[in-house]
Amino acid sequence: MPKLNMYFALSVLVFLSLLGLSYRYESIYFLYAASAMPLVITMLLPERKAYQYIKPSKRFRFRLESLGEEPVLSVSFEPEDLRWARGRLYLPLKSLRKLNPAAAGREQAAREENGEPAASLPVLAYDLAPHPSKKGWVGIDLGQLAERTRSLSFTTHEVSRLVIRVSDLDAAAAAKEGVRPQPAAAGERLQA
Repeated sequence: MPKLNMYFALSVLVFLSLLGLSYRYESIYFLYAASAMPLVITMLLPERKAYQYIKPSKRFRFRLESLGEEPVLSVSFEPEDLRWARGRLYLPLKSLRKLNPAAAGREQAAREENGEPAASLPVLAYDLAPHPSKKGWVGIDLGQLAERTRSLSFTTHEVSRLVIRVSDLDAAAAAKEGVRPQPAAAGERLQA
């Protein structure tokens, strides 16, 4: 148990003890002490992480693939492993440099051969942003991805793979926080 969580549990126990002592001895001093405990408890509340950090592991499989001439990163996972309620999903760029582009992802191929559907979501350039304080980490805005699935035939609970262009990852890592590419406006022509 982390140290902060232990102090939080201890402060709740002290609060309940002081309430019990004030009732038992009908003492206003124990009640005053118990009334100050919520201040201590709020300072020791465990932090709820707003972001999710992933690295290549058995749960999250990173694979470099070539899509035409451009390399893409494929992040495969079980649908329940990704927490869509978190604000951003951060990936380390230095672990991507260690990946072998020729290595095949046997898990994904086996899943597709067994007839299990593998729903993939593309991660676009404006979904990516660098971590504000950790150098070498790039974040994916999960809210924007979840919003895009509204118009698709599958939900976020069925997504088992994210596909990201490596050039977009490099551009996001080099960009300043707050300056992100925007999608083309309706009717605007894109130049190839």
